Amino acid sequence: MTEDLIARTQEAWGDYLGREVDREEAMEILFNVQQIALAFYLTGTEGDSDE
Repeated sequence: MTEDLIARTQEAWGDYLGREVDREEAMEILFNVQQIALAFYLTGTEGDSDE
C-alpha cells in the first residue's frame, strides 16, 4: 500500500461519504477491497481445471 494510494482512497471515500476518512480507515477500506477482489477471483477460477 503506497502513501499515494492511501491518500487517494481517503479523498475518494471522503467525497463519497461526505466526511473525512482518516489514514487507518482508508487502509481498512483498501484491505477489504483486496479481500473481496480475491474472493471474486477465487470463485471465478473454481472448476477451471475441469475443462
